[in-house]
Amino acid sequence: METARRTIGRGDRIALIVVAVGATLIGAATLAGLIVQAVTIGTSASLQIDGFALGNATSPEFLTPFAAVTDARYESVTLTLADPPALVRWLHWATALCSGLITIGVAGSVAWLAWRTVTGRPFVRSATAAVLATAIIVLAAGLIGDVLHGITRAEVIDLLGAGSTAGDAGEGPYEGFVTVIFESTLASFGWGLGLAVVAQILQIGERMQKDTEGLI
Repeated sequence: METARRTIGRGDRIALIVVAVGATLIGAATLAGLIVQAVTIGTSASLQIDGFALGNATSPEFLTPFAAVTDARYESVTLTLADPPALVRWLHWATALCSGLITIGVAGSVAWLAWRTVTGRPFVRSATAAVLATAIIVLAAGLIGDVLHGITRAEVIDLLGAGSTAGDAGEGPYEGFVTVIFESTLASFGWGLGLAVVAQILQIGERMQKDTEGLI
């Protein structure tokens, strides 16, 4: 262990400790934020929800004088609901929870890897397992969070009633909300796959480390 530690310079060790502490603080702050959000969402008199898709959206009037603009439309709306039902509140918080789990998982993995590197043994089974578990959490939380966000919007649209949705009454299309259950940038998939590759690299490093130790 002492030999492994001596391979890491003092400056590198300090930098890794700073990274580990910083990642831990980020994870802790995110967890505290989720707790505060749970209390706020559960008790607030109003709730702000974004990402409502618009159908048959009208063009913004202030752009009418500009000849260079050939087409313009609003694509999404943010609503502030007064006294939303409990289901909408907790669906909204569950969406935030999924986002927070991604941050906590990544921060936890970074902190653990940095600390294992400081101790001189980054290629251990616990580090590989931590990164692989984080990859799964990121993939699952990203997908579930996107679905929950869509369900939350759908519940709100249903709460507002049929008059809030886009359609065509025979006199031409009229503006309104469109129910979109799943909409994603797939960023969580990219992060998850990237972390899975890191886990595979750590596993290979662990095997190489054991082979090297066997030769000594």
